[in-house]
Formats: sequence, structure tokens, C-alpha cells
Amino acid sequence: MKKNNKKNICNAIFFLFIVGITFYLLLKDQEMPLIIDSIRRANTFYIVLGFAAVIFFVCCEAVIIHYMMRKLDSPTRVRSCIKYSFIGFFFSCITPSATGGQPAQLYYMKQDKANLGVASLVLLEVTIAYKSILIILGMMVLTIKKKIVFHYLGKNVYFLYFGIVMNIVVVLWLAMLIFRTKTVRKLVYKLISFFASRNIIKNKEKTVEKADTAFSRYNEGALFLNSNKKIMVNVFLITFVQRIAMFLVTYFVYRSFGLSEYGVVDIVALQSAISIAVDMLPLPGGIGVSENLFLIIFRKIFKGSLIMPGMLLSRGISYYGLLIISAIIMIVVQIRYNYRTNKA
Repeated sequence: MKKNNKKNICNAIFFLFIVGITFYLLLKDQEMPLIIDSIRRANTFYIVLGFAAVIFFVCCEAVIIHYMMRKLDSPTRVRSCIKYSFIGFFFSCITPSATGGQPAQLYYMKQDKANLGVASLVLLEVTIAYKSILIILGMMVLTIKKKIVFHYLGKNVYFLYFGIVMNIVVVLWLAMLIFRTKTVRKLVYKLISFFASRNIIKNKEKTVEKADTAFSRYNEGALFLNSNKKIMVNVFLITFVQRIAMFLVTYFVYRSFGLSEYGVVDIVALQSAISIAVDMLPLPGGIGVSENLFLIIFRKIFKGSLIMPGMLLSRGISYYGLLIISAIIMIVVQIRYNYRTNKA
């Protein structure tokens, strides 16, 4: 636990450092009074819709966790699933490539005495659905809205290609782990033996034991997918709606400034391109790259001096604002866990 706390503190410090550098570079030559005035004049109704969309985004994951846990005969309260979703979002935001989200969720599920085998399987399926939907959306953007995406991304379209390819690699790897477990198992054992022989891995037996546990989970995943195709279809549909909800934030911000030249499909397509492009970058939340891509892509859409206020509001709602909400929830949850532990 102490080791995890140190790691989380390091991640938080790195996160704050990146945020500080990003906003210093973005705002150092800007006229802040004009930006603040533009933000103040934004239509409150659309801003509220933006916040509603991000809360809906988190709650969709909670619905998926609750739904799948119940189907796997390990029912969990909806309130607890919402808690896990916010915690997952928080740790995903402060760790490179969102690697810290699911381990944190599993930790708090363990504190609630949840079935960790079932929970691990559920989160694995959530990852597969999440990555697969991003790939599908990327393909849709490159076909249905190819013209506008290429026009506004320009040379930055390679970021989009990178995001799609990397997500395909991850999904294919997960598929191999699930459906070609024996092949991957042999490869992993050979790698463990190789690293152990060179003292890179100190405890070979313990590493093999962990690998066996993971492969058992992937076998369960294969059985679940093969026998519950309808459930996975439902999970994919919920995940699709979830992703669109997040992309709608930029459209709501766009409308909050009284702009209406571009339709909702155009704005969602461009925002999805940004999200896909930064999804696999080794930066917490794609910080820095997300902001710069927004400024490049939407410069002609958020007309005049509205581009910087537009970026600040869009990222402020969909990332930083939701991060703060998630952090508050996580702190409250941790205080309750500490109180319960001390009382016991």
C-alpha cells in the first residue's frame, strides 16, 4: 500500500508539472481579461448541458459494471459502481496512457469485498469495448466526415492514424490473450525464463504465479464472450453512447457562444478525432497535445477571439472539471474507508 501511495504521489506531481507547463505556454501571451469576459458571456444553459454530459459519461461506465457484475452472479450496488467509475476516471487522468484507472478500481472493489475474479473480468471487457468503440468511431470519422477531418487536421491527421493503429494493436493483443491463451502463455513463460536467467526478474516463481492468475482470468473472459454475446452487444452500445456524450461537450461549448454554422455531427467528428489521436499517448489525459490539437482544429470554427475561451471551457468541463469532481469523490471515499478501518 505504501508503495502504491508513493507511486500515486509521483504521478500527481508529474501531472501537476505537465499542467503547469501546458497552461503557462498557452496563456503567457494571451489577454486574460478578454478570455475571462468571453467565458462569462457563455450561455449557462449549454454549459450545464456540458457538465451533464460528462457526468452521464462516468455513469455509463457504472451502468456497465453494475450490469455485468449482476450477470456474472456478483451483484454490486449502483452507488458503489458510480464510485468505482469516478475513482477510475481520476486515476486514469493522472497516470500516463490511463494505466492507473483499473488497478485503483480493483483496489476499492477489494475493500468492498467484491469478487475480484469477476471484477477483473468485467473491467477487462470494459477495456475491450472502450478501445473497440474508439476504433469504430475513428473509422466512421475517416469515412463519413473524411473531407472536414482532413481539412481541419491537415498534417495532424497522422495523430489520428496513430491513435487508431495503437488501439487496434491493444484490442488485437487482448483478443490474443483471450482466444489464443496457450500461444501467448508459452511466449510469456519463455520471456520470464529469459529475464530470470539475466537476473532482471528476481523471483521467477512468483512472476509465473502472477502470469498463471492472469491467464486464468483471460480464459474466463473467452468463455464469457462466447456464451454471452448479447450482453457484450449491449455493453458495446452503452459504450458507444458514452463516448458520444463526452464528444458532445465541445458542441455544447460551441453553442454556448451563440455559434451555429457547424452542425453537431461536424463538431463531434472533429472532437472524436482529437480524443482518438491522444488516447494512447504516454501523457496523463493527453495534456498539452489535446489542447494544442483543439486550437489547431477549431481555430476557424470558434471564430475570432473565441478559440482560447472555447478550448478552456471544453477541456475545463470534459477533463479538468470532471477530474476535480472525481478527486473530491475519491477523497470522501478514502476518508470513509479510513474511518471504517480505524473503527474496526
